[in-house]
Amino acid sequence: MAAAEDLVGNDVVDLDDPDIASSHLRDRFVERVCDPAERARVRSASDPKVLLWTMFAAKEAAYKVLVKLGCAPGFAHRRLGVAADLRSVRFEGVRLRLWIDRRVDGAVHAVASTGARAPLSDVRRVAFTTGGPRADAGVAARRLACVRVARSVGRPAAALAIERAPLEESWDGFGPPVLLCDGRPCPGADVSLSHDGRFVAFAAAIVPEIARRTGASATRSSSRAAPRSPRGSAAWRGGARSRPRGHAAGLRAARSR
Repeated sequence: MAAAEDLVGNDVVDLDDPDIASSHLRDRFVERVCDPAERARVRSASDPKVLLWTMFAAKEAAYKVLVKLGCAPGFAHRRLGVAADLRSVRFEGVRLRLWIDRRVDGAVHAVASTGARAPLSDVRRVAFTTGGPRADAGVAARRLACVRVARSVGRPAAALAIERAPLEESWDGFGPPVLLCDGRPCPGADVSLSHDGRFVAFAAAIVPEIARRTGASATRSSSRAAPRSPRGSAAWRGGARSRPRGHAAGLRAARSR
């Protein structure tokens, strides 16, 4: 299991999105995303579209970790290098471990981490019903993360929440997601969320001690109501919807340019 100081980032891509069907044939787009070595790998790949978007997802996942480290590269995809074996991403002097998940048909899910062990992660296909796909996806990604983390640490999902506090300098006005246990930040935990098209996904670095801490916290707070989310935060708690904000990585904007 991941160590307490591990940071994580993730990104999921819906490979059947018609908007990306011919992206691997657009030279300007490929040049914007890939460095020369990566472009050569795309050209020689048996499935260039899948490889291109696998590397794109890897760079987005790494970007989220770099933001947390305070050394994000802005919108320069080519400055992040994905290893040929798809097991790491490099940016200047930083090397991040990488895991690629293709178990769900039609999606590629990339997870990057500062740690050596694979974070807890999952990707699911979802059916959107109310509030529009973007709104539903933000809620579904938080719900998936809370349910899976709760199961991992032996707590009810209602005891967990994920919030993004306002952050003026970020691309969408909010900072990275934070995992809360009984309304307080969970020490030794980091979480990342993503959604695209029909899919939602998450990655989380957690430590065994969280289960003991949150269990003790639940005993102390069982008679108190769960605290309300800070005003203006983006959150999911116990199935409630509160201003979901969508995709959290700045590199995604380059898809349509």
